[in-house]
Amino acid sequence: MIRDYWILGVLLNTGLRVSELVALEIEDITFSERKGELRVRAGKGTKERTIPLNESCRKAIKAWYLVRLINKPSKVFTTQRGYATTRAVQTVLESIGESAHVENLTPHVARHTFAKNLINTGVSLEKVAMLLGHSSLDTTMVYTTPGMSDLDKAVRTLDG
Repeated sequence: MIRDYWILGVLLNTGLRVSELVALEIEDITFSERKGELRVRAGKGTKERTIPLNESCRKAIKAWYLVRLINKPSKVFTTQRGYATTRAVQTVLESIGESAHVENLTPHVARHTFAKNLINTGVSLEKVAMLLGHSSLDTTMVYTTPGMSDLDKAVRTLDG
């Protein structure tokens, strides 16, 4: 379903908290073919931040907008019953996880994945902290804890 693709695509490419996702309004997202940004107005601690949108995220948003333009509500994410809740997003990700045979796919796992992918590609901790809306680098460090595959890769570098 396009909506579910949108949810997962946005979470994996922005690092939004689930509460920030469901609070998004149409006016919070601006994009074109080459650039875009998403404004988080209801961040933790009522902090605002702007997140640039990569091409994958812009494509997901564009696909969802084509569906959403039919009834034009103010919130970006809706269900058949009205505005979505954090629980609705959790249910969507659980379903995607089951279909893809991925255990424990949650909005927070998507947030961790976003942060870890940025760190793995060499993005500085300060930039990751800004994108996640953290005021302390110590908070961001939790998202970058190496997994067993990271440790295995590190040890393999000794093989020369």
